[in-house]
Amino acid sequence: HPRTGMVKYKGFLDRPARKYFSDATVSWWCCVGTGLENHAKYGESIYFHSGASLYVNLFIASELAWPEMGVNVRQETGFPLEAGTRLRFSCDRPVALTLLVREPGWCEDAEISLNGRRVETPDRRAGFYEIHRTFCDGDVIELDLPMALKIEAMPDDPNRVAFFFGPVMLGADLQGETAIPSLVGPHRELLKALKPVEGAPFEFSAVDVGRVTEDGYSYRVDLNLKPHYRMTDSLYSVYLDTIQQDQSRPRLWRRSRALAAVPTRSNFPTFRACRHGP
Repeated sequence: HPRTGMVKYKGFLDRPARKYFSDATVSWWCCVGTGLENHAKYGESIYFHSGASLYVNLFIASELAWPEMGVNVRQETGFPLEAGTRLRFSCDRPVALTLLVREPGWCEDAEISLNGRRVETPDRRAGFYEIHRTFCDGDVIELDLPMALKIEAMPDDPNRVAFFFGPVMLGADLQGETAIPSLVGPHRELLKALKPVEGAPFEFSAVDVGRVTEDGYSYRVDLNLKPHYRMTDSLYSVYLDTIQQDQSRPRLWRRSRALAAVPTRSNFPTFRACRHGP
């Protein structure tokens, strides 16, 4: 938790969901300790080598010392806030290497450059970009990884979807409401409707694309997407249902109107029962 420092047990993907965190005196589970170890293990999986081949598996700012080959590699990145990474080589002498940089499944238009010049059609091997070269001191490999919004549907239900921006999973901020909106329109139209929120990385909003039905009335609501990892205390839903056309009732209201204009239980018309006959 960004304020308390407490940790959570799982990702919480209920509909709707709220993350629950440990407590310093009451909820202190075994995973509070063992789960923290996972973050220290990232360094074990950033780089691998086999013979004269160097694999770059994770995009994490780090430094690699490879004394057997006389090579040091400094990886500079702010990923995922920075859509890419750069590798700076320090070599005692020119050394022939095969560099293999992971090709992310979420990126279709990656670009690689060597010392400022684009590498055309790099070779690929089992999910990695492959560069054969005699590396010299000061060489720089840059990997540009453009990110885009995409929708991924559930394997068993094409109308239940989740949103991603590059590798970052997003969730709908329900802003205190428990009702989960259904999204109206084809997937491509929903993606077009989503606009970046200025000054808020990985946040997107779309006006009036959601529908919530309560008490027989359907309300238009906005869709506000935020990174799942950045939502802490609010209600949210990662999974949302989509409908191809507006199936709302004839009376359609927009939730953001003044309360006096929105039908609620308190201002529905009331009728007094009357008995007829003797």
